[in-house]
Amino acid sequence: AHSMQLESTIQPKSSIFTELSIKYMFQYADDRELVGIYRVNTMESYRHGLRIEGRHRFGKHWSGLNGIELAHMKLQGDGLRRYLPNNLSREIGLFTTQHVAWKNLLLDVGYRHDRVARLVLMDKQYKPSRGLAGGKLTPRDFALHQFSAELRYDLLNFAFFKAGLQQSERAPEVNELYAGNEHF
Repeated sequence: AHSMQLESTIQPKSSIFTELSIKYMFQYADDRELVGIYRVNTMESYRHGLRIEGRHRFGKHWSGLNGIELAHMKLQGDGLRRYLPNNLSREIGLFTTQHVAWKNLLLDVGYRHDRVARLVLMDKQYKPSRGLAGGKLTPRDFALHQFSAELRYDLLNFAFFKAGLQQSERAPEVNELYAGNEHF
């Protein structure tokens, strides 16, 4: 696998907006399955990711981070016994985390909403299996939510009470949705 990442951060001279960052990532992977000396399956994946986030501070008690994340992945296969069809995945996520600190009390709250789309790109070489996943090659879309909250109260320099809640959803990966045929 090969990857490249570019990052840029700006720190404006503002009392509210403290930092703006942009991150771009590209990954290329070439995966091959061999049985003895015979290549039975090859998959090349191309993934692009873009993340833009901004940090803010309101007074001395409240700070946070807000942002957007975009991802695009294309998977292309080759071989007589491919277990995955060519496919395309697109993702967009909006997120926020907020931190409030007042005297001995700390509150952290976070939320993220994602939209994920998976699409099969059929070609004449791929033959779907009759299995459950391999036969249903329909496009799939998901709306996902993630939430976290944590409350902490510091009693002394060495003791504190802490309570937290986390709830998270994830979209199935491409191989969970579309894998069929033999996989070595």
